[in-house]
Amino acid sequence: MEPNQEIITTPQKSQMQEISPRSIGIILFCITIIFVCIPFLMVTFVPATDLPQHLAQIRLFYDLLSNSPPEGLTITFFNANVLVYWILALLWLIFPPILTGKLMMLGLVLSWILAIYLLAWKTQRSFASATLAATLVFNANLYWGFINFLIGFPLFALWYVFVVHPVGKEAKWKHSILIVLLTVLLFLAHALWLAVSIATLAIVDVRRRISWRTFWMQCAGIAPILFLAAIWFPSLSSTRAQLHFDTAPHWLVSPLERLHPQWIVNSLYGGLHNPIEWILFIALCGWILVSIYTNRKNLKEGLEWDLLATGALFLCIVYFAPEKYVNTIYFASRWYPVAMIFILLSLPQPKISLLYQSAFAILMIVILSVVTGFSWKLFEREENSGLQEALDKLPQNVRVLGLDFVQESQILCGRPFMQTFAYAQALRGGELNFSFALHQSGIVSTKLPLETPTYTSGLEWFPEWVHYEDFASFDYTLINANDDLHAILEQLPVLKPVTKAGRWRLYKCQKGTGLQGAVFKLMN
Repeated sequence: MEPNQEIITTPQKSQMQEISPRSIGIILFCITIIFVCIPFLMVTFVPATDLPQHLAQIRLFYDLLSNSPPEGLTITFFNANVLVYWILALLWLIFPPILTGKLMMLGLVLSWILAIYLLAWKTQRSFASATLAATLVFNANLYWGFINFLIGFPLFALWYVFVVHPVGKEAKWKHSILIVLLTVLLFLAHALWLAVSIATLAIVDVRRRISWRTFWMQCAGIAPILFLAAIWFPSLSSTRAQLHFDTAPHWLVSPLERLHPQWIVNSLYGGLHNPIEWILFIALCGWILVSIYTNRKNLKEGLEWDLLATGALFLCIVYFAPEKYVNTIYFASRWYPVAMIFILLSLPQPKISLLYQSAFAILMIVILSVVTGFSWKLFEREENSGLQEALDKLPQNVRVLGLDFVQESQILCGRPFMQTFAYAQALRGGELNFSFALHQSGIVSTKLPLETPTYTSGLEWFPEWVHYEDFASFDYTLINANDDLHAILEQLPVLKPVTKAGRWRLYKCQKGTGLQGAVFKLMN
């Protein structure tokens, strides 16, 4: 019997008014889609750390296509990690930059939900489990704005449904063509997703003992793009090393420490300083335990082993991969939400009323969406105050220094302000003290070799390193600070306030003051 086709008893039929499991799945899907949109409708700026830099990439892209392109930059149309920029570039033609960013983030969240329900439908798993898994879309990857990574999951779901899941059936040459198309898209989305896609296919191939004919057809589809990836990755690693990025692997948290519940919660969700994430974690654990206990007599038959093996692969990455590699942060923990999605779907649905299952799953997604929406609104009103006014006062095509002295939020996890200053470039063009073009993995990259900067490097991470001479290299500075620090900054001869309200304020840099040395060392 198919998991989503269970027999509904007479009392249940009365409760559910004889609605079919498929109809229940459609209802759950629609409710989920509606509620996850709520946070995005409540704010102007989606709180995704790297999003402003991604939007700035598109501004630079169109500037390079103009009649007077900026110097020192080049466009990379076809390479790993550029797929999301193609989509952003198309949205940019229709919508203003801030709305483009919001629609991109909302589209990524909705595509994750579509992918989760597609996996549940095609593998005949519980739609209630899929709804509960949908809470995992509000994860640290979203809040950090890892949009190149986020776009990979829906493509991986297509890979699983159309390449991995049918393994064992008679292979045809059109299957190889499909593999070619999906591997190209996976590579363009994110090279890591290409790697795990091939690894997943290999695991299922071994488990199902595929024929040699199927194996060679798979190889024929994978080989071309795998050859390209084998050339690209060493080149990226070498280039980043030349630019003095830290490309070595770092196990910042040991595998044993990753078993700590707080680390798990932060890896599964990790967006809000709010008890809701612990509530959701407990709900996920409870769902798993109830599923196992109520199906204990036939658990082996109820499991979907390929989904479980895929989830186990992601867990191996989570617990044993480095946390930072080739300057990629959260290298291991970013996979935890994906691992949990596959584990939840692999389990048989709990043997309890379908009504209670559905109500519980919907309750979790509704609570999370509402809490997230109000948290985002409060963050924008209180902690991102003054940002819109500062950006409105900024002239076109100027050099902007961004300094985030607040760094941590009382509402959101991580470093939500770190790249906010890049909205200046996204909206007004010009130059910044730091750009993702330096990473050499976007649609716009800096030409090598780089010119020696005339200002302190690393100010996006460590604003306290700023020197008086740094302000002379820029026309304006966009600063995030509390009122007390702004009161001090307003008195500096090198800064002239343009806006005087909110956390974010715009200052015009005053040149020729003759001041030198570290600002905060001299101030102390």
